[in-house]
Parts: sequence; C-alpha cells; structure tokens
Amino acid sequence: MNAAHEFVTVVSGSPRNGTSLLLRMLAAGGLEVLADPEPKPGQPLPHGYYDYAPSLALDVDVSTSDWVTGALGKAVKVMAYQLQYLSPACEYRVAFVCRSVEEALGAWESMGLGAATTEADLLQRPGMRTLLVVHGKLTADPAAQAARVAEFLWLPLDVGAMAAAAPRVELR
Repeated sequence: MNAAHEFVTVVSGSPRNGTSLLLRMLAAGGLEVLADPEPKPGQPLPHGYYDYAPSLALDVDVSTSDWVTGALGKAVKVMAYQLQYLSPACEYRVAFVCRSVEEALGAWESMGLGAATTEADLLQRPGMRTLLVVHGKLTADPAAQAARVAEFLWLPLDVGAMAAAAPRVELR
C-alpha cells in the first residue's frame, strides 16, 4: 500500500451527490478529514457537510491553495468545478461521488433548493487518479463500496467502521 502522506485524498462531486457521506465514512475508517469545526447555521444535513473554507475558495483566490501541502495524508472535499484549481505540485486520489440526475434533483428538491446543475467535466490530468463512486451503490452496499474506496486509496482503513457510518438504503 502507498503511504498516505504521499497524496491528498479528495472527495468530489456536484452538490448533494453524497460527498459528505463518503467523508464521514473515511473519517470512521481512520483517515483524518479536513473540515471546518463548526457547521454552518441552518444546515439540514444532520452530520454536517464537511466543508473546508480554504477548499471552497479555490476558484476565488488561487493563493488559497497553499493549504494543500498540509493536506497530504488527509481527506478533503473539493467540489467538481474546483478540481481544476488544485495545485499540480501535489498528487491526488479523487473519489468522485455521483448520482443519477433524478437522484440529484430529488435531493435538491427535498431541501427546497430547486433544480440542480450537473457537473459533467471531471478533469483528467497527470497526478489526479479518479474513482467514480455511485451514491446509490454507496448506500445500497456500503461495505463493498468502502472496500473499493480503501483499495483505490491503498490505505489501511477500517472498512467495517466506514460501512457502519453509512445509512443502508435499498436500490429501487
């Protein structure tokens, strides 16, 4: 297995695609997750969004990418459209969580946010390996998906704890 300190684990996707669920699973599995200590007021997600202010500002101010070298060996959420702003000086393992358009729209509507836009362009560049994690499969079989993510990251994560951190929902 690769040493975790050699790369940054990035969990990405469009809003409401399950990035926070996967980050919660990674934290349960033993991987340190970079996230703001206080949830935003009025957040409807019971466990929080695992937002990290410096990563949310990547597209506004490229000098905010200085935090990336301190993220080696850790996991952080970077929204899909912000992947292009990650420093090419680091290696990344990107777990890209996606939902069907119907699932994503339903999640947005259940929060009263209206229609969602879908990010279709995932950057393919050197130093950025990507694994697609389908949200429906993540909730239908968290154990299998946790094992898949741990294998992709080549990290000795507690797959059982990761699976236990995810709600189990049957695919329809």
